[in-house]
Parts: sequence; C-alpha cells; structure tokens
Amino acid sequence: PQVHTPGDLGASDFTHMSSLRITIGRQPFDHLLYHFTLTYSNWESVSVCFSESFEAFSRGLQDALWKLGGVPRKHRSDSLSAAVNNLSEDREFHARYRDLMEYYRVDPQRINARKAHENGDVESSHGHLKRDIEQALLLRGSRDFATREEYESFLEELMNKRNASRSPRFDQELEVLGELPPTKVDYRTQVRAIKVHGSSTIQVKRNTYSVPSRLIGHRVDVMIDADFIEVWYGDVLIQRMPRLIGAGKHAVNYRHVIDSLARKPGAVLNY
Repeated sequence: PQVHTPGDLGASDFTHMSSLRITIGRQPFDHLLYHFTLTYSNWESVSVCFSESFEAFSRGLQDALWKLGGVPRKHRSDSLSAAVNNLSEDREFHARYRDLMEYYRVDPQRINARKAHENGDVESSHGHLKRDIEQALLLRGSRDFATREEYESFLEELMNKRNASRSPRFDQELEVLGELPPTKVDYRTQVRAIKVHGSSTIQVKRNTYSVPSRLIGHRVDVMIDADFIEVWYGDVLIQRMPRLIGAGKHAVNYRHVIDSLARKPGAVLNY
C-alpha cells in the first residue's frame, strides 16, 4: 500500500512525446519530457529533453525543485539509466546521482525490478498529462509551434493550470518541505584533453563529432549539456553543436574536412 504524507516523496520519470506529433517550424520535433511529481499533492513539473541522460535528469529535477521552492524528504526513480547503474549486479546508484541527492539533502530511493507500480504516481500521471496536452492542442487548433520556446511556454501555461487545482494539498506540502541549498549544481559534464584524430574528429560519449581541421593533433575540452556539446580549445569556444542521442552516431560538417580533402588530388573529383 502506498500511503503518502505531505512533503515526503517526489518521483521522477521520462516519457516519450512522439504520439502527440508536435512540430517546430513544421518539422517533426522528436523529444521526451522529464516529469517530476510530488506524490501527496500531485504537483508536477516538466521539461523538454531528448534523452534520459544524467544532464537532462539533473536539469529537470533542479528546475522542478526551484519552481517548487523546497525539497521533499525522499526522491524515487525507476531504473533510469541516468540515475541507476543497471549494469552492476546490485544496481548501485551512480555517484553523480548520489552526490546530487546529498547536495539537496534528499533520501534517494528506487523501485524494485519489474515493479513499475511502485512509481505509480508519476507513471499514471504521464497518461493524464498527455491527455491534457492533446486536448490543449485541439483547442489551439495546431500542433505546430514557431520555436521551441513557444512550445515550452505552452507547456508551462498548461502545467500552471493543472497545478492550480491542487492548491489545498499543495499548501500542506509547502509547510513541511525542506530548504533549498544556496545555488543549483552545474548539471553539465566536462571532459578534458580529448585528442583530435587525423580525420578531424573527436569521440564524445561513444559518438563522433568533427571539428576544424586546424585542430588535428591537438587536444580539446568538451562541455556536455543535456541538448548540446561545446568544444573548447584553451579558453576559446570553437563550436557548439546539437548533442547526438545514443551511441555510434556521427555529426560531420564538411567544412571541417574540405581543406584536407582538397589537398589530395582527385579526392573530390566529380563529387
């Protein structure tokens, strides 16, 4: 039996949004929502992301807590790859997740294997949330948004309406939530001294990105955000590009490699 008390538990999960057929500038917008819920009042927060990465999780959770203005005593997740190391025999929490929970003085919990109902509040809320988004899209008359910011504003307005109906129980939660720390934790990941290969590419999180050919043989630093990566050479920002999702992917800009190809006779003949 799941008996909820004010300020005790917050739950997190990701949900795919492809079924709602959202477009940005009439182009398909394939994305997920990070979804946080207080299990007593069902107060909730969402943020747009593109993978179940730790960066997306940390950004979404911290944004939710700062909107909330406090922290619950416990936080529960399912087998989020961002939070739980599913490759280990006992599914140890990743060190960064544990450090994040300690920083906010929250007790981390996870559901048991194959027991999705133990995270039922946020799981069931996915369906209600998508239903309400679908209804709001029908009333709006279009699933297309000019920019991502316009879409996020649409979601924020909808979340405010949903949360407004939860005020009596939410007020009880506010009275007992813990205090926020002075600042947020930087959710990004920094990787230093990555060597630029002769192909003018670097390897980041098992994916391949091209960089300007003048950097071949040098080492660069990479800042990994939830949505993009930045490449730095010393204190100079070389480029920012969308983060590839998954593994074994490639993002190659021909301008990065054309100079070296042009120096090879016949390399681009009739290309």
